[in-house]
Amino acid sequence: MNARVPRRSVLIAVTAVLVAASAVGVYRGTIARDHDTAGGSFEVVLAGSGSGNRFSVSATRLVPGDTIERAITITPTGPVSITALRLTTDATSSSVLDTDGSNGLQITIRRCSVAWDETLSDGIPVDYDCSGSESTPIAARPAIMTNQTLTGALTSDGQVNYLLLHMELPSTADNTFLTATSTIRFTFSGVQRSGEYK
Repeated sequence: MNARVPRRSVLIAVTAVLVAASAVGVYRGTIARDHDTAGGSFEVVLAGSGSGNRFSVSATRLVPGDTIERAITITPTGPVSITALRLTTDATSSSVLDTDGSNGLQITIRRCSVAWDETLSDGIPVDYDCSGSESTPIAARPAIMTNQTLTGALTSDGQVNYLLLHMELPSTADNTFLTATSTIRFTFSGVQRSGEYK
């Protein structure tokens, strides 16, 4: 008897307070039928703290026109193929920074084919350069999004996605933004391939 593993979305909770902290969650599944059958598994892995994960570096004292950039490295692993990487963001602590879609925080995700060249100043990333080929998996948009596909992201086992989170507070932000604080949680997910006859 053939067993088919249903299509699933697998989430890893990569959290950041306008940048802060990260955590990895993994899905693994097994199924049993009349004969031995094992469900596949995969992980979406966020690099540990360091140049491949700058979510631990907070952004404070923003003024209109400021830009925040943080490098993150995402790698799908496991024997089961995924067809896409997606990003969902939500505010665990909300303010006008995330509720104003026009004047609030805007996010762009860029990808480099090699690790980003990083320049730090007092431990804060101030510049990133891509010495390889660059693409834009997510074009500029309001900070809060649901299941946004990272266009062109690598999805095969072990392929590394060198991503750069570019966040900007538009120059049109007015005095209502003074002292505002938001905590933005980033959740990357992998979409498992469709079921096949096995």
